[in-house]
Amino acid sequence: MRQTGFAIRDIVPSTGLFPNYINSVSRLCDSPGLYHVGSMLAALSASVCPHCIGILRHAGRSRREPLFLWILLMGESGNRKTQSVIKTKAVVWRDPQNKALGDGPLAKRARSALGSRAGLIAMLRVEPNPFIVIDEAATWFRSNRAAYMHDGAATWCEIYDGQILDSNLVDNVKKNATQDPAPEIQVSLLASGATPNLIGRDGATKPTDWTSGLLARVMILATDPPEERPGPFSWSEKALRRTRDELQKIVENSKRAGAIRLDDDARQLWDGWLLDLGRRARGLFETHAILLRRLPAFALRIAFLFAISRGDFRADVDDMNRALRLADLSRACVLSLDLR
Repeated sequence: MRQTGFAIRDIVPSTGLFPNYINSVSRLCDSPGLYHVGSMLAALSASVCPHCIGILRHAGRSRREPLFLWILLMGESGNRKTQSVIKTKAVVWRDPQNKALGDGPLAKRARSALGSRAGLIAMLRVEPNPFIVIDEAATWFRSNRAAYMHDGAATWCEIYDGQILDSNLVDNVKKNATQDPAPEIQVSLLASGATPNLIGRDGATKPTDWTSGLLARVMILATDPPEERPGPFSWSEKALRRTRDELQKIVENSKRAGAIRLDDDARQLWDGWLLDLGRRARGLFETHAILLRRLPAFALRIAFLFAISRGDFRADVDDMNRALRLADLSRACVLSLDLR
């Protein structure tokens, strides 16, 4: 899982939410910076995706890109994935150590990934833009094969695509015929899991989990354990309030803007990287190739989110450069997985 040749400062914007957050949270725990980036990316995507859409234009054509992300933090046991998730949950959900500050901005939309297919559908009708946090991805994959999920991998693919359907029961057909159009489903997801618990003979995943399309919809970030140092420590009330306020300001700006656009130079950079990615895909093991098919969309969404995180609603070349570096890092993480 070792990833070298990168620095966190090169894969996030130099101003705004990300450097501020990473600087604050790194004082509290020794989780690798890459995990903090992934955790906050998922939280930021959940915060802005109901209010803002990414727009890419070229040669008279327009592409509308939703801004939600599904991110999976992987690595060996004990490499502090969970701590990075806990620290982000404290910001956007609730912090047991700072109860007086109340709930975070995503507390009302926080949901579990576990349950039946019918339960997930019912939840999405009530909350079509949930933020789902999965502390143990192995449990998620095992539950997807339970009888009550009726092929959970396919269900989650439908959820990602925003096209989940009720079963063809008479009561459901009658109910749907009289309902208003269902709201657009945009689910943001953050999961973490130890690599040995997910992959291998005794792992929670099966080959079909990697080839069915579910994990192709997930951006995988993985790295080695850090050097141990004292901690983890709790958020101070001041730092927690400051981070929440910064995130809330981003949400309010997103509501006012409604859309974020991509500069032409940034689009050209993305186009060139896309062609190069295709060339590098030749000869890859089929499962790895499947897992990388949505990497260009991930990079595009991240460029948009990076711009939003620093208060801008035009993603520029610098945003795209950093997003592509992170995408290349995710590609290296995927290729390091032994999936044969």
